[in-house]
Amino acid sequence: MSNDITNLRDTIIAKSDQLNADDIIGGTITVTVTAVKRGDSAEQPVVIHYQGDNGRPYKPCKTMRRVLIAGWGENGSAWVGRSMTLFNEPSVKFGGVAVGGIRISAMTDIGNGFTLTPNASKGKKQTVFIKPLMIAPPAPAAAAAKPGIDDATWPAVLAAIESGKRTADYVRGKYALTDAQDNELHALAVGESAGD
Repeated sequence: MSNDITNLRDTIIAKSDQLNADDIIGGTITVTVTAVKRGDSAEQPVVIHYQGDNGRPYKPCKTMRRVLIAGWGENGSAWVGRSMTLFNEPSVKFGGVAVGGIRISAMTDIGNGFTLTPNASKGKKQTVFIKPLMIAPPAPAAAAAKPGIDDATWPAVLAAIESGKRTADYVRGKYALTDAQDNELHALAVGESAGD
């Protein structure tokens, strides 16, 4: 367990094999789907794995399965790579008691969003509006840092340039030079053009 007290959310996670509504109390989580599988039971026939699920996938209820199919289609393999925002809806009932349930508030790849009116319980319908979720593309990977040239190797680099085996532009493009090394290359290039 961490000693960090700036985020205590990990202290309320239930000991369970799935994401639970109580895990999302007081906030939302946005997840990116990594796999969709059939579940082992009729009550939870769909299992959605997501980045960082730590072996605790999201197992959507029937209402949320309807939302997912309305938004992303019936082919679960097409859901992989897409994202959704989940929240705890405390008014969700089980056995007549409000216990809370996981609901979807936003999804990627749904255009401008959509409204659905699925059965919430026997004989009761509830309108659900799913907002479009915009995920910023990942930042491009930073260019790998160029290696430097140590003082012991530097004379050999200069000799390679002077002999024509390498050019100053090649060395500048491949290596991170100190100001002194760059100045020496510049002086070498000026000296060569003066000798022409």
